Amino acid sequence: YAERETAAAMLAALGDAAIAGVAEIKTPQFTLEASSSNASVAPGHRVALILDFEMAKDMHAYAAGDHRYRALTLSLDPNPLIAPHDLVLPRASPYTFKPLKETVPVYTGRFRVMQDVTVAGPTKEMQDLLKTPSPTIELTGTLSYQVCSHTVCYAPAKLTTKWTFTVVPLDRERAPEALRRKTP
Repeated sequence: YAERETAAAMLAALGDAAIAGVAEIKTPQFTLEASSSNASVAPGHRVALILDFEMAKDMHAYAAGDHRYRALTLSLDPNPLIAPHDLVLPRASPYTFKPLKETVPVYTGRFRVMQDVTVAGPTKEMQDLLKTPSPTIELTGTLSYQVCSHTVCYAPAKLTTKWTFTVVPLDRERAPEALRRKTP
């Protein structure tokens, strides 16, 4: 048992396409594809939850900053088999709204938000889960945001997000004797 980032999670961090469970959500302001780097996990795996946004023309979502708008954020619901890591947001761009003489950080166009999570190690809860016929972990969360165009600011909103992982046991089988390194 070791906590380790999966190869797919590393590729997702580099911007490669997600591998598992793409769910598309469309709003008038943006299209969101929620996915993950892995469809199946084992104890100790660190995997990526991925939110790929494509904002509609002339729309922007607010980033964190010194303003009164709701910044885009993801809050995961507590799950004893999952340990969340820091949310990774893209670099925001400044947007100046001349009528109010304000400049605020926003996200536009296509961008990716990622949340790494680590699956619990060989705890009693995990061992019990692995004894079930189809072990899965369901992870839910809430995406909070506010979107505006050049002329209209929409009310702050929330979307429920969900990821489901098949859980597999740790691979404890050793390499065949013929393949093991011999030490002199």
